[in-house]
Amino acid sequence: MDKSVKIPRPAYVLGWAGVLPFAGLSLMTLDNGSGAAVRFEPMLISYGAIILSFMGGVHWGLAMIKSTGEDAHVQPWHFALSVTPALIGWVATQLETSPALAVLAVAFLTLLIVDTAWASGNCAPAWYGRLRLQLTSAVLACLSAAWIYA
Repeated sequence: MDKSVKIPRPAYVLGWAGVLPFAGLSLMTLDNGSGAAVRFEPMLISYGAIILSFMGGVHWGLAMIKSTGEDAHVQPWHFALSVTPALIGWVATQLETSPALAVLAVAFLTLLIVDTAWASGNCAPAWYGRLRLQLTSAVLACLSAAWIYA
């Protein structure tokens, strides 16, 4: 990952703002027997599915950019990859809490691997892989904490 290219401030700030609901909802699932987890776990799963879908949309945009112009070189699987996170997120919303959180965590981790490869292969901005590593690490910590206590 190229550390010489600075992450744009809006992407950094808004990316971390998107982690806040993961953190808040994960903390709310650690209710110590008060029963609040039952209310907040579905909210965490839904939010995770929505953000996973959003991340797939990023891939759709990258695939569109790579499919236009004189040097167009996008493969059909680039577009297929972009809709897969939304489908996985939707499946997660249909599962019980513990498996849903595990599915989301694995999906975010897998998407991080793909995003890192895309960024290192010049298919995404040079800073993108670094930002994704930071944000996904935080998201995985939140989902893992909620999963442990589910």
